[in-house]
Amino acid sequence: MRLLKIIFGFFWALWGVVCFLLVIIIPTPLYALAIFFGGRKYVRNCIWINMHFLSPLLLRLYGIKVKVIGKELISIDKWYVFIATHLTLIDVMASCEATPQPVYFLAKNEAKYLPFFGYTVRMLNILVNRTNKESRKESLQYMLQKLKERNRILFTQKELEIELTEL
Repeated sequence: MRLLKIIFGFFWALWGVVCFLLVIIIPTPLYALAIFFGGRKYVRNCIWINMHFLSPLLLRLYGIKVKVIGKELISIDKWYVFIATHLTLIDVMASCEATPQPVYFLAKNEAKYLPFFGYTVRMLNILVNRTNKESRKESLQYMLQKLKERNRILFTQKELEIELTEL
């Protein structure tokens, strides 16, 4: 029985890695081409694709069903900052499915160095160096600028909650 559990666990992990890589590897060059030839104005479209197609697809492939309660209460005429402590990437994908419009995430600066995923992180998120107070402040000011423009929803980590109230 233990051997069967190990074998099943291995194949389940392999399935998860393959699904994740396919969903990241295929869109990344397409995003790069769209942004390179069309400019940064296409970033919002790339975010929309991630939120409304790729995140739900990946959750389904993982066998995860997200039940959203109160999505209709989020007005597209207001801007929001959601503060969440996420432990896995699944939390990020579920957050995308829970909001009615494109969002920006405040991502740690180190994420831009991840293979394949790093380019997408740089293009579709607001990066912050969490060890540098000045960088955190600049990132939060940029975040507020994005919120005041058209991007009305942003997810950030709980540790930045205090600094957000200082601005």
